[in-house]
This record gives sequence, structure tokens and C-alpha cells, in this order.
Amino acid sequence: GKGSKSGFPGVGPARRGWGAAVGIDEDALLPEHENLVKGCLDNGLRYTILRNSMPPGRFLVNLEVHAGSVDEREDQQGLAHFLEHMLFLGTEAFPTPDAMRTVLGRLGMSQLADANAYTDFRSTVYTLSAPTNGVDMTRKHDRDSSNAAANRDTMFR
Repeated sequence: GKGSKSGFPGVGPARRGWGAAVGIDEDALLPEHENLVKGCLDNGLRYTILRNSMPPGRFLVNLEVHAGSVDEREDQQGLAHFLEHMLFLGTEAFPTPDAMRTVLGRLGMSQLADANAYTDFRSTVYTLSAPTNGVDMTRKHDRDSSNAAANRDTMFR
């Protein structure tokens, strides 16, 4: 819930007093933004939300999955990066790359410009940016579609 503790070590603000051990003046660091809303869902998904009105009419989501190349065994090298690409190749509801591009377009997005990802040493990050009116566009599509039930499925499973 809102403001709940994540329960995960290494997540969230560090306790005071750590800086001296590594030669850092904690008071010289940037403070955490006072309007951040942080929490953890029952399934363990941690979130941080910050309202931002620029650019107007758009929202931005960064989904950081704490799995990167450091988590791969020798025989798994490249797997995290491969899975990153697989997301955009299709889902159960949108089983082809063309279907994925179509749903992104319905939401006012384009692949690479508004829906992208990268994998680094410790994480895989998906970035999505869409117009805030995308939900209305999706609802209109569902009403107009002869197969609305299949199209209401979530894009990312």
C-alpha cells in the first residue's frame, strides 16, 4: 500500500550512518523528492510514483526487473537480453510482432520511440510512454471490435 515498507534489503532509502564507512558525506547527497509515493503490492511488486505534468498529456512508466546479466550462469549468457526482446514479439493476447505494433499504435505509441527496453549488468528496464488519452482510445477500440473480449486482455502477461 501507499508508503508501506518494501521488506526487501537494499531497497528504499539507506539508513543514516552508512556514508562514513565509504567516505561519503550523506548530507551532501541529493534528498529524496518529498512527493514520491512508494509502496509494495501484495505480490512483491515495488513501485514509486511521482506526478509530473511535463510533457503535458503523457505518462511515463519505467518497469525495472532486478534480473540482468550478472544473474546468468555461463550457459545462460544473453538470456536476460533475449527475454527483453521477447516481450515485444508478442503475448498470449497479441501473439505476433504486428499485433504488438497495432496495440501500441492504438495506445498512441510506437515501438522503440515510446516502448523500449534495455538490459544491463543488474537489471532489465522496460520504458513506456503514452498519451494519457490512450485508455479512452483502447475502450473505443474494444466497443468497436467484434472480438472485444480477447482485446481487453492485458498487453503484458
